[in-house]
Amino acid sequence: MAWINTGGFQDELGFWGGTHVFNSRGELVLLLPQNEELLSCFDLHALDSMPVVADWRWQLGSEEGLMKELDSALGLYLKDYFRKSGLSGKVLLGLSGGIDSSVVATAAAKHLGPANVLGVRMPSRFNSHQEMALAVDLAANLKITLRDLPIEPYLQPIEAGLGAGAGSLAHENLQARLRALMLWTIANQEDRVVLNTTNWTEAAMGYGTIGGDLLGLPLIASLPKTWVYRLARYYKDSGFPSITQAHLDIAPTAALKPDQSDESSFGARYWVLDAVLEDLFMNYGDLEKTKQKLQTDTNLLQRYQPINGIADKPSSLAAVIDRCAQALLKQTEFKRWYYNRTPQFTPYAWLRWRWPLANAQFLRD
Repeated sequence: MAWINTGGFQDELGFWGGTHVFNSRGELVLLLPQNEELLSCFDLHALDSMPVVADWRWQLGSEEGLMKELDSALGLYLKDYFRKSGLSGKVLLGLSGGIDSSVVATAAAKHLGPANVLGVRMPSRFNSHQEMALAVDLAANLKITLRDLPIEPYLQPIEAGLGAGAGSLAHENLQARLRALMLWTIANQEDRVVLNTTNWTEAAMGYGTIGGDLLGLPLIASLPKTWVYRLARYYKDSGFPSITQAHLDIAPTAALKPDQSDESSFGARYWVLDAVLEDLFMNYGDLEKTKQKLQTDTNLLQRYQPINGIADKPSSLAAVIDRCAQALLKQTEFKRWYYNRTPQFTPYAWLRWRWPLANAQFLRD
């Protein structure tokens, strides 16, 4: 028997390859690689004399194996996107030093080649010296070009002219849109494609700016934040010169106002957000089902530490679940309609998800 699988990406649809050929005894004698297009010839009459493929199941259930497969899928998507669309294969991204842009830059440099990747560092008064230094370190490790374009000279005149004072939502979004304007201008000038660095958790919570960081070719928009960290650790531990422990340790921040951190803004740690959002997403928004499952999970409650100002753990977790449901189900779906088609690397890709934007009964519920 031959189990024939196609390989490669068509927009957001991924076909994983991994064709299997079995002999008359049901033994695997040919296994083509996943995430790769390959042609192999074999003699049907010689199947029973071919050696059995040994130890092919070693990576099932292995964290290293899963992340290796994810990395190869990212590479296949990037290569297919540029090869099949006829584009140059040159990319750029905003490189902040945070974990999301570090993972996207690493994947791009590894699979497209460092010469084709441009990182643009666009600091404002709110970016820390540590974060900016990590962007420099990453670019040096990857051997990609890093360009500095501080946004303050452009930000201050608009801030003053429009009265968008620091600390306001308008001021935060203004910074994101200025950065997008810079990236797209460079892309037009240098025939590059802008890579989006938003992860799935941020997209699910609506944590992004229309006309700003939601634009560009999505690469990790189907990866929950905890998956981004897992992939980052794989890159660090696999010997590929890129991400360091310092990149993993720095607190995630959008750096749009003083002393801001993502988890403080959300009122929950990323691992909690992912547990809630993934469950809501996979059961199509059944809020009561998610509450019943997570509020009776003793292991989760034992590990959970409230950071949303509610001391009682079950009450605090209930508030987090309610907030996630509001963001995922009611408040931020309109933002996700601005995304380019997101490649599906996990079960959490947006392929299976579309809520109606104008549905009064739905909003009342």
